[in-house]
Amino acid sequence: MLWGNFSVELGQRKQICMRESFSIIVATKNRAPMILGLLDSMKNVAGLDRIRPQIIVGDNNSQDGTWDLLQRTAKNFPLPIKLLKVKRPAKSAVLNDAVRAADGRILVFLH
Repeated sequence: MLWGNFSVELGQRKQICMRESFSIIVATKNRAPMILGLLDSMKNVAGLDRIRPQIIVGDNNSQDGTWDLLQRTAKNFPLPIKLLKVKRPAKSAVLNDAVRAADGRILVFLH
């Protein structure tokens, strides 16, 4: 399971909350340059290696090389990326499949 720590301010004291798992979900279609930029940005997020979220990228049957780019990028990404190829049309199909594939207790959607 993938975990991160959180603290919550309660008045003057700080309380450590239970450790939570995260799944970051990205849906894409025919956005090869944009998805590469997003994944490059994610590499530079401070602390991402500590919380180690599950990253899921769902491709909605792209025709511009997005799927091939995702496969190449996932091989060298510092965190595991779960790739989904969804042939049913509509963003909702991708999101629904990604939610079903997610292991995290907290889901984060990047658009």
